[in-house]
Amino acid sequence: MMIWELGIPGKEGTDWEKGTYKIKMRFSGDYPLDPPQCKFDPKIYHPNVFTDGSICIDILKDAWRPSINLKQIALGMIIS
Repeated sequence: MMIWELGIPGKEGTDWEKGTYKIKMRFSGDYPLDPPQCKFDPKIYHPNVFTDGSICIDILKDAWRPSINLKQIALGMIIS
């Protein structure tokens, strides 16, 4: 229950549009006070992805609020 796998479709009109990209979401015992850790598995090259595959978007870092739901996280990853 603490590790989820999510498939994100590539954004149309980009180099990623034909793929589905797997993300592992790890939830800590402090969720929803702490955001889930989200990593691409396997890692991908993208400006919003660190070299270890971790996703760098504000809603998973400084802008995190416990009221952010999983749909908002997924949409944030698609839009990034």
